This record gives sequence, C-alpha cells and structure tokens, in this order.
Amino acid sequence: MSSKKKYSYLAQNTLLLTLSSFGSKFLAFFLVPLYTNVLTTSDYGIADIVTTSVTLLIYIFTLNIGNAVLRFCLDDNYKPDKVFSFALKVIFVGGGILAFFTIICWKFHILKWSNYCYFFLILLFFCEAIESMLYQFLRGIDEVCIMAIASLISTFAKLISNLLLLVVFKCGIIGYLVSMAVGPGVAIIFSMVCARKSIKTTENNLKREKELHREMITYSIPTAISQLGWWINNSIDRYFILFMKGAALNGIYAVSYKVPSIMAMLCNIFCQAWGISAIKEFDPEDSDGFYGKTYELFSGFLSFACAGLILINIPISKVLFAKDFFEGWKYSSLLVLGMAFSGQASFFSGIFGAVKKNKVVATSTLASAAVNVVFNTALIPQFGAMGAAIATALSFYVVWIIRLIFARKHVHFKVNLIRAHIVYVLLLVQIIFEHMVSHMYLGQIIVIALIIALYKTEFQQIVYRGKTIVGNKFGKNERREK
Repeated sequence: MSSKKKYSYLAQNTLLLTLSSFGSKFLAFFLVPLYTNVLTTSDYGIADIVTTSVTLLIYIFTLNIGNAVLRFCLDDNYKPDKVFSFALKVIFVGGGILAFFTIICWKFHILKWSNYCYFFLILLFFCEAIESMLYQFLRGIDEVCIMAIASLISTFAKLISNLLLLVVFKCGIIGYLVSMAVGPGVAIIFSMVCARKSIKTTENNLKREKELHREMITYSIPTAISQLGWWINNSIDRYFILFMKGAALNGIYAVSYKVPSIMAMLCNIFCQAWGISAIKEFDPEDSDGFYGKTYELFSGFLSFACAGLILINIPISKVLFAKDFFEGWKYSSLLVLGMAFSGQASFFSGIFGAVKKNKVVATSTLASAAVNVVFNTALIPQFGAMGAAIATALSFYVVWIIRLIFARKHVHFKVNLIRAHIVYVLLLVQIIFEHMVSHMYLGQIIVIALIIALYKTEFQQIVYRGKTIVGNKFGKNERREK
C-alpha cells in the first residue's frame, strides 16, 4: 500500500472510531451533573467500585479473549466464525466460574456488599464482555462502520434508561447500575443481527480448530496480564482511597477521572485504528517512515490536547461537578498527563501485536503496576487523593518508556525523546500554575504556545494531511456527480 493510502486508511478508521466513541464519552460528560446531583458521594463511590471491578473480572475470567478476536480475524489463515464461536465459549465458561465464586462470596458475606451489588457484578460482566468482544470482531472483519453504529445505539439506550430510572422513577444507585447494562444489551442484539452472516458456522476441521484455540489462548493470556496491570494503573488507587480514606473521597476521586477520560478517549480511538494499520502495514525497517512519523504526530497532538484540557479543567469541573464533587478538579490535571503517557504506551501495543510479542506488553504493564502500588501505599496516607494521582501519572510514564525501548527493537523508527521530555516539564509547570490561587491562566497559555512551537512541523503535517484527505474525498464525490 502506498504511503498516502496508509495514512488515508488510518484516518478513515480513526474517523469511524471517533464517531463510535464520541457518543458514549459525550454521554458520560452529559450525565455527570445528573449523577452528582442525584447520587451521594458515597453511593457514587460504591457504584464506581462495582463497575470498576467488572472491568477487572473481564480480564481475569475471559483471558481478554476479545483482543485475540481482532488479531486472528485479521489473519487470513483462520475463519472469522471459528474465532467468534471460541471467544463466546470462553466468555460463558469464564462467566460460569465467576458466578460460582460470586455466590460463595454472597452466601458467606465475604465482601460485605449489599445483595444487589453481587447481582449487577454478574449481569454487567456478561453484557460488557460480550459487547467488547463483538466490537473487536466487527473491527477484525473490517465492519468498523457497523461497530460505530452499535456504539451509538448503546449510548442512546443508556441515555434513555438513565433519564427514566434516575429522573422519572428516582431509582438511585439501582437505576444507575441497571442503565449500565441496558446500553451494552441493546448493542449486543444489534451487532449480532448485523454480523449474523459472518458468525454463521462453516464446515468443521477439528485439528485446525484446536490449533486456532491454542494460538488464541497463547496470544490472549499475555494481553490479559497486560490489561490486569493496566487496570491496576487506572483503578487500584480507588481501592486504596476507599479503604484508607472512605467511600466519600473515592466518589470525589472517581469523578475527577471524567476530564482525563477525554484524553483516554482520544488515545483509545486512535490506537484502535492504529492497531489495524500496524498489523497490515508492518515494516521492521520503517522504510517510508510511516511508524516514526505517525508516532511523532500522535505525540504532538496528545501534548497539545493535554495542555488544552489542563487549561479548561476548572471551568469544565464547575459545570460537571455539583456540590462536594467539585473538589475533584484538583486531581484531574495529573491524571490527564498520565493518560498522555498511557496513550503513547498503547501506540506501541500495535507494534507488539503485529509481531505477536505480547509478553513485552504484559511485563511492561506489570512493572508499571508495581510502581503504582508502591507509590499509592506511600503517598495516599499523607497526601490523600493527590498521592493517588501522582502514583498513576508515574506508573504510566514507566510503561511508556519501557515499551518505547522494546518497540524500537522490532521497528527501527525515529523518536525525539529530548523534545518530548521538555514538553512534559512544561506541562508540569502548567499544572503548578493551575494550582496557584489565581490559576495563572496567562502562564498556562504561554506554556501552550511553547508546546505548539516545539511541535510546529508535526502540527503543519496534521493540517496538511487533513486537507489532503478531505480534498480527495470531496474530489471523488464531485467526479461521481459529474
């Protein structure tokens, strides 16, 4: 594929994934004022622990099989329907084992949770695990458009159920948890209907299927370990805060992730699209500079986005966070910086996926998770939620550096590390300005101007490529009309 087509394909998938993710992330922001007005800090903290725990359990009890679904659907040596059916089987077997342990915990009151928490733990596990796997399947069979529509349908269903259950029927925390299951449930039905032809089972080849199952499990286990470490980096701080400082502060800290979630969304969208391109266009010598240039463009964009979010952090928090929740703004900026490191680390996952070297992904994430746990233990007792934010940012920095070192062993691309670290020092200066009494907005704007100057070439390339892609698109449409 030519260089222009590579960038065009990457841009096309990025756009579709943006549409699919924008709705759900916009909804998350739209509903924050509702949650912070309807739920207490304690209720929100409890609900957050349930939904966060579900994410962890999916990685453990499904072995993160969805990641293997994408990789093996892109491999012409395997049938997509066989990949799908085995992944679904893994989810149900894992879900059955989880249900068994959950019943034991409920029967003997091991976790001291309310009864409804156990029920929603299982329900959300199946809904989110199947939905996530289906989205990976649709990406793998190059039906990103259907995935985007399914995601928007899920968002709309979740919005309606939230308004009905929280505003009209005033169901409180139960209504919140029910709405978390409604969206994925509707998306699953839609996706299954649209993908039914690809899911339909073809002829059996037992030997070939066993080989596929073995390879999928071998591939997915390191990614499951990696996601476990990723979950520790993203979520373990909430458990530390819950047990050391209480559910109320955990509720405040949980909403502080809403602004960083914008950064996480941007990273996730691009890295999903990049993961497909990295596999299809794999070139260990990076002869046309596709890997190196794309990384620098991504790094520059994230740095600018990070600075912009820090600048508007307090105004956004005033709109989103009601009452005691407003205190969450203090922790958001460091978490935004952490998400920038996280996004760059995820970029390299595409390279490791292309060469099927997921052990590096796993070990690097576990190393950063260990850093997170150590700093959480040391900093939270003295600095509270701010200590948790510092620990999270440091852990993501560690995983970014480790993956960068190993990624360059597989693909020889160029990266300007000196410039990157100058930018991150500037971002730390901006965060210090933000926490001053007047918030030093002029100083923050100067920092943003310096970042733009440092990444001037990359920003010019982004504008140029954007104009080229749009121009080509409109040019084709005009020719078709003629």
